[in-house]
Amino acid sequence: MVRGRECSIRRALVDGQYGFGEGRCGESRCAESGRHCYRWRSCHSDPDEIDSFDSDRSRVNQRSDRVWVVESLARPGRNVTGFSLIEFSIFGKMLETLKRLAPGISRVGMMYNPDNPVGAAYLRAFEMVAGPLAVQPINLPIHDLADIERAIASLAEQPNGGVLFPPDVTIFSLRAQVSALLARYRVPAISIYSALTAAGGLVSYGPDRTAMFRQSASYVDRILRGEKPGDLPFQQPTMYRFVINLKAAKALDLTVPNTLLVAADEVIE
Repeated sequence: MVRGRECSIRRALVDGQYGFGEGRCGESRCAESGRHCYRWRSCHSDPDEIDSFDSDRSRVNQRSDRVWVVESLARPGRNVTGFSLIEFSIFGKMLETLKRLAPGISRVGMMYNPDNPVGAAYLRAFEMVAGPLAVQPINLPIHDLADIERAIASLAEQPNGGVLFPPDVTIFSLRAQVSALLARYRVPAISIYSALTAAGGLVSYGPDRTAMFRQSASYVDRILRGEKPGDLPFQQPTMYRFVINLKAAKALDLTVPNTLLVAADEVIE
C-alpha cells in the first residue's frame, strides 16, 4: 500500500499536468512507528518538501525530527499543510452500515492504538454517534496482536458484538491477522481501510486514499513552485469507497441487503 501511495503521487506529477520528471527526485522512508514519509527534492540537494502519510489528523512533520500541531485546518501556519484522511462524522455512517449488515448488533468496540494522539478524539466521536443508533460503545485500546486477539475474544464471549476500526497504523499493518481473528471468533466488523476487507474482512467504508494521494500532487507542485505550505488549507475527504466481502458475510451467516450491494463500489466474491 505504501508503494501504491508513492506511485499515485509520482504518476500525477510526472504523467499529469504538473510537468515533473526532470530535476526532481523522490526518496521513500518508513519510520519505526509505521508512519510513512515521502520526500520531494531537487536532485542532489536537501529535501524541498516532506509528505507525511499518517492518520494523526492535525499532526504533521515540520522537520524530519519534529512533529507539531497545526494552528487550524483552514490556515495551518508555519510550513505545513496536507490532506486529512478522516472526517469524524464518518463514524456514524460506518456504524449504521455495520448495523444494516448485522441488524442484531448492540455492542460495538472501537479498536485503536492509544499511542495515536488522535485516538481519544476518535473515541469521543464514536461514543456520540453510538447512542442514537442503540449501540453500546466499547473502548478497545490495543498495542499489538496479542491485545487485538484478547479484545476480539472478549467481544465474542457475548452475542451481538461488533468492531469498528478507525484509521490506525497498528491495525493496518496487521490487517491479514486481524481479519483472520475476526473470522475465527465470528465477530462482524467495519474498517475505514478497504485493504482490510480485501484481506478477508466483512466491510469497509472510508476515504478513497489513492485518489487523495493523487490530489496531493497539486500541493506538491504548488509548494515546489514557491507557495507557502502554511497558506494552503488542509483538504477534507470528498471521495469515499464502500467495499463488501460476500465471502466474509456468508461465513458469518449474514445476508447482505440488495440496497448495500448496489451502493457498493466493490463487491468481493
